[in-house]
Amino acid sequence: MKKLNFTFLSALCTVVALFLMSCEKNEVDPNIPEGAKFALALSPYGTESLDVIVETDNIMEGVISAVGNGIEQNGYNGYISYNNTLFSASFTSRSIKAYDLKSPLTSRGEFAFEDELGVTTTTDENTLLLISGRRDATSAKKITSFDMNTLEKLDDFSLPIDLEEDNDLSAWPTGMIQRGNYLFVSYFQRTSQFYPVDTDKAKVAVFSYPEMEFEKQITDERTGTLGIYGNNNGLIETKNGDIYAYSSNSYASGVAPSGNPSAILRIKNGETDFDPAYIIDFENNSATQGQKINFMHYVGNNKVIVRKIVDDSELYSAFGNSENAKAICEFAVVDLVTKEIKNVSGAPKHWGQLMTPVLVKEGKAFMAVSNGEETFVYQIDPETATAVKGAKVEGLELKGIYSLSAN
Repeated sequence: MKKLNFTFLSALCTVVALFLMSCEKNEVDPNIPEGAKFALALSPYGTESLDVIVETDNIMEGVISAVGNGIEQNGYNGYISYNNTLFSASFTSRSIKAYDLKSPLTSRGEFAFEDELGVTTTTDENTLLLISGRRDATSAKKITSFDMNTLEKLDDFSLPIDLEEDNDLSAWPTGMIQRGNYLFVSYFQRTSQFYPVDTDKAKVAVFSYPEMEFEKQITDERTGTLGIYGNNNGLIETKNGDIYAYSSNSYASGVAPSGNPSAILRIKNGETDFDPAYIIDFENNSATQGQKINFMHYVGNNKVIVRKIVDDSELYSAFGNSENAKAICEFAVVDLVTKEIKNVSGAPKHWGQLMTPVLVKEGKAFMAVSNGEETFVYQIDPETATAVKGAKVEGLELKGIYSLSAN
């Protein structure tokens, strides 16, 4: 089985130099089923094959295969989607392709990129923000904005937070949300070897928006480092404008555990500081009993799906692409208002993922579940905390699940 070094994330949706290289010919899969409703990004394990994006009308039954199907990509890619556009970023060819999320999937063009992507967010229907930078610890990151309609670069802003060049330290972002006149960025400080330090507190940098001027750093010592490397969900926003952040505090997720618990914090709507009256101690809960958060995704109705760690004994073992990968993850549902935690039944222990794919549709969450031997789509109902096995993804890593609209 192919084991990938974590440096592959430098490709993962790496920030563009953001200029249009070409309007390439449309690539259309000739084997698209009539009425295709979903696009899935697949990557073969165990070979040097290229990624493939396939379309299907059903993700809950049958077998989904890339053999003879789909649009072949130009490398082992990472994927993000906003505003009905899917971006496929290849670190092999150092380019990004954009596709309209309509059936048949159609290419909108291709871009070159320079630096690796940290996190992304949208500020409205037209503007996308991306934080990028080199992996070494001697350079500041930058925020780049571009127009989602024209695919043109708008501006660049420096992001020199927690940069200590003499001490081989800099910041790596794990989440970003623009709310009102502020931009919030969660991050951890790390060495040039990409090992997090100062992990006994949560950190968020606050900027004015749209001026992008640094306002302040907020910290909270009730928990540890926010978010994890390789995922975009260190911060989430609910419908009422509250922002929530999670700390993994997990060795298996790549963080040296501090004495603080894996937990969830809140920044209330209208505020720019952590809410001192709010915390969900995920780790020390009767439902979890020492388990920790690996990943958190908002699914609506003030609930999040959590991929949790049940064995935190080995570094990076939560990630399927690690040499230490183990099936040590399970699912839980957390109500952010009542603070109730429910363990999800119906899904087996499984690997975690970098850039974890989640599709939320009609009140259900659809996620990949893989143990290294088999991969399936699972449907999770956050109201009942139950999971149902769906389609088998044949011999592949499932890296993205997207809903398609009809032309």
